[in-house]
Amino acid sequence: MSEKSYDLMSIAQQLGKPTGFGTMTCSTFYDEIKANMFPGQSAWQRIDIVNRIFKLKVDFLIEEIKDKCIFGKLIYLYYVVEFQKRGLAHIHWVMNLENKWDTPEKVDRNICAELPIELNNNVKDPILLDHVLKFMIHAPCGDHNPNAPCMKDGKCIRGFPKPWCNDTKMDEKGFTVYKRRNNGVKATIKYQGKNYEIDNRWVVPYNPYMLKKMKCHINLECVYSIMTVFYLFKYMFKGNDKALMEWHTVSGEHGADINEPKAYVDGRYLSAHESHWKLSEFPLFYSTHTVERLGFHNEGGHTVALDEDVSSDVLIQEKTDNATSKLLACFEVNNEKETGLLYEEMPQHYVWDTKSVQVKDENDKTVTKKVHYWKPRVKFTKPVVSRIYTISPKHTESFYLRTLLTELHMKLIEKQQMQEV
Repeated sequence: MSEKSYDLMSIAQQLGKPTGFGTMTCSTFYDEIKANMFPGQSAWQRIDIVNRIFKLKVDFLIEEIKDKCIFGKLIYLYYVVEFQKRGLAHIHWVMNLENKWDTPEKVDRNICAELPIELNNNVKDPILLDHVLKFMIHAPCGDHNPNAPCMKDGKCIRGFPKPWCNDTKMDEKGFTVYKRRNNGVKATIKYQGKNYEIDNRWVVPYNPYMLKKMKCHINLECVYSIMTVFYLFKYMFKGNDKALMEWHTVSGEHGADINEPKAYVDGRYLSAHESHWKLSEFPLFYSTHTVERLGFHNEGGHTVALDEDVSSDVLIQEKTDNATSKLLACFEVNNEKETGLLYEEMPQHYVWDTKSVQVKDENDKTVTKKVHYWKPRVKFTKPVVSRIYTISPKHTESFYLRTLLTELHMKLIEKQQMQEV
């Protein structure tokens, strides 16, 4: 999980911070789910159908953003799949667009945080209003429902109801305050058997086009500051849900032994939906870009993989003569072709590949051996971004070697210079 977060940070560092952040949650109201169940079945009884339909919905969302460019030309997109404790899947995604949402006018064209009702209570789009009331209203809390799950110390942890705001603003902390006018527009929702009157302060930000297309909870937010980026990445890669479980030892015919000792386990919570998703090998992450992770090492510090039955003499010979690494192979390419590339730039022009060569073993017999090398790149299946693994300054030599690799072109760094780092 941490490696994925570093991958996304590298993408943002090289291609620019995200423009928008979104969340889409699976809905059991999908017509496709209802159409594929037997009479009398509920969605929780057909987890396979729920997951498959949501996977298709996610693919459709990516197609709309990436291929149809509903927000304009896309630079990159990355999403993470998560599962609620009640089971249903949802995704968080970040996207960087060529046309930035850097003004209130651009934000208003893409994001709405108001009820789609005009001042005279005229409803031009009843379908959109129905979706907003069904999917995009924060559950009643505060004075309406002091015992709501989102309440902590007498306040909603999500900040609802939001303050009134006549115009969209971007505050000094990097957060966008969306337009929520106090224009008297109100609507009624039913929650847990009770009717509640709500206004614009209770609306979760959404994009009208996406909401009507996806027919589920789909929140969209503007990312304005780099400080917001760090929060988003931490939120997206926060890890698995956990649950506190009480464990009893079963003894004899009398069932569980309720006496001491008792064991309490703080373990990972894995729902049936998540289990089916993983068994189906559906992706938990998606990126429009491939991230090539580049390792580095001091002189003679590269990794060597050999069969367990080889002798120590063969091990020494392999380590000194035949073994290579991405870094050493990069030196070889630059010595031969003088590419003048930074180490991080190699994956944009070369592919780390393997080839078979004929070599002599310790008994002077010809054997086939696979070796790794940088092969000139012919085509891209995905755009490539690369990053060098980080290391603590406590490891002085390796830390400064990494600094050199990020600053100096490879033709300026000879292998013998590594001893001087």
